Amino acid sequence: MAEAVRSVNLADLSFYAEFNPLDRHRGITDHLFVLKDKGRLTGADAALFASPFSEVALIGSRCANFETSQSETVTWRATHTSARFGRRQRPCAFHGWIIGFRCRPLDAAIGTDQLMRYVPIEALANSTRSEALDTVVNMLDDWLDRLSDAGLLKPSLAVVPSCAASQKLNGNVRTLAEAISIAPRTLQRRFRGAVGMPPKKYLTVARFTRALRRIVEDDARLASIALDSGYADQAHLTVDFTKHCGSSPSRFRQRAARQKSQEIVRFIKEPALGGRLRLAICDAKPNDGDSDGHDISPEGPKLHEPRPEVVQSSNGDGNVRCGDREAGGRRS
Repeated sequence: MAEAVRSVNLADLSFYAEFNPLDRHRGITDHLFVLKDKGRLTGADAALFASPFSEVALIGSRCANFETSQSETVTWRATHTSARFGRRQRPCAFHGWIIGFRCRPLDAAIGTDQLMRYVPIEALANSTRSEALDTVVNMLDDWLDRLSDAGLLKPSLAVVPSCAASQKLNGNVRTLAEAISIAPRTLQRRFRGAVGMPPKKYLTVARFTRALRRIVEDDARLASIALDSGYADQAHLTVDFTKHCGSSPSRFRQRAARQKSQEIVRFIKEPALGGRLRLAICDAKPNDGDSDGHDISPEGPKLHEPRPEVVQSSNGDGNVRCGDREAGGRRS
């Protein structure tokens, strides 16, 4: 069995990984993510979760014989999807790569042509053929630098709080309006136009995302996570979590524990990058005894879909396409 594990290479895996951004990117970027799938993590029964992030991603799709045609050229396209309220189902599984980053809501006018213009194309092509995840993340760092230098990563609205800052507001829109000295109704109007949802919903999604990450990343009691994340109590967390995730917090935690894996660490060569890894999951097991059919999914684009298997992934209209079908909708 040990020998079989050692023989696994990156091309054989379906995995989802999140990395902390470099210090120079922390002002706007919450995390980078890499999803490589053969329909195992992003099945049609897996949901895309609510997300307070804009997701900027590169989607590399292969044709139907992805399982056997490792040498086939991957076709890449850029996507930008907005913050999302509520969960959405994927119509079909995804085969290929989705790599990118999730950040505070960006100007919706950013076009995919603009995003592709700054992609380090040669590095992108080389990275997904490599046996080291370092090349993928280094390419994303480079892309972030180029987009930042071009002025394309400016928040869509200066008053949109970061996820960390929104915790202090605890869903209180009036407090946010007072902090920036504008009327609540003015804030509502500007926020909806820039972010795509009213501030109350945004703060609700940000709270859910904080709880989601805590449930996956540590073993604290759910009651403690509920209070720390801004919920009134554990029952409040359960109601909100089920609405946005489709599963209770306890069932989600059990599933996440089975899917979390250190296998990805073997494909990281630079110690510094290993220190940036904050979440990794590999091949969801479809026959693990659960009957509700909800896997942890990457939030990202509506996919504009991280993370999430815990977080989701995306395309220009918010959907990842599978052949001529929509593969469905990350981040965070």
